[in-house]
Amino acid sequence: PRRKEQENYFKYSQLARWNNEGPNNNNATLNENYAKTERFVWVKATEDGMVWPKEGEQWGCPDPDNPFENILPMNETEWYQKDLFGLKTAQEAGKNYFEQFVGDHLQFSMEDFDRWITTYLMETNGNDEHIRIEEQEEATTKLL
Repeated sequence: PRRKEQENYFKYSQLARWNNEGPNNNNATLNENYAKTERFVWVKATEDGMVWPKEGEQWGCPDPDNPFENILPMNETEWYQKDLFGLKTAQEAGKNYFEQFVGDHLQFSMEDFDRWITTYLMETNGNDEHIRIEEQEEATTKLL
């Protein structure tokens, strides 16, 4: 939001509460829950006509000082720099993965989808079978 609208944004926006933005939005449970996730895959559609700015699909946002001319990358946003909900912590822990595809909103190919799933959410066992990473971790924990 533009700076002159920030007070209303902080007061009335569900997004502001989810992002722990604003003076009265400080929910430590959001950070704790965010930290429980092992990996995040952020996929940007390079021609997205639904999400503006499309860089928001990878946590970029309009520059509050010049929102129509400048889009901030994730690491220059307030929620990243202040680690308002755990995004910076996740990045420093190597949990964030970034992908993109040429196309409009959700118009990725099934080949891309399958590649993202097998790359980030599955591993192969010794028999070249794909298993969920969580299943592999559970099995490893039981062995220890």
